[in-house]
Amino acid sequence: SAPSGTSDADSTKNVQLIEKKIHGMTLRLIDTPGLQASASDIRYNSSIMNDAKKFTKTHKPDIVLYFDRLDIPSRSDAADLPLLKQITNTFGQAIWFNAIVVLTHAAAAPPDGANGQPISYEIYVAQRSHIVQQTIRQAAGDMRLMNPVALAENHPLCRTNRAGERVLPNGQVWKPQLLLLCFASKILTEANALLNLQADQKAAQASRAGMMGQQKVPPLPFLLSSL
Repeated sequence: SAPSGTSDADSTKNVQLIEKKIHGMTLRLIDTPGLQASASDIRYNSSIMNDAKKFTKTHKPDIVLYFDRLDIPSRSDAADLPLLKQITNTFGQAIWFNAIVVLTHAAAAPPDGANGQPISYEIYVAQRSHIVQQTIRQAAGDMRLMNPVALAENHPLCRTNRAGERVLPNGQVWKPQLLLLCFASKILTEANALLNLQADQKAAQASRAGMMGQQKVPPLPFLLSSL
């Protein structure tokens, strides 16, 4: 899901389930229309998120992709805080534990800084990433979160390499990077579930043995965030 900031003709109109094969693996995507940051659109957002929630009952997502635009620095990200809190209230705090921030329109040139001087691409990406990550932390109520950030650009004029893959201004071929993040997060989520199961079993054994003060292993998504 993402804040609405585009009027593309091919943008998603309704929540839908999409299946696509990539590198021999079937990816199942629950695609949603862009969410609105305005306070007057709470009912609209609720309708979309409730529809998405119905899909998640039969297709529990391994990864959540939260889309925002890299090329809109003037919009106050504090305005997205109520929307992010609404997402948290609808799906639960845990939705952010396996979420990846995807900044779209990533081939756009960075704007000038406050002093009128150009900002380097890397610094601008870092600044936008920090702002979105900080807003998610506030919405989730957990300042330990540091969601991974991926970049994306589907504009037909985006530079490509010899293989026809779209290349960002920093030289990054973005699709493999996004897929790698998704696969790594899925593996860590499965490992985290195993660790939690082992921790619960140890806690139960300790309880039966009359032992107290066992400390739970920190969730792996937080370890991924620190990396």
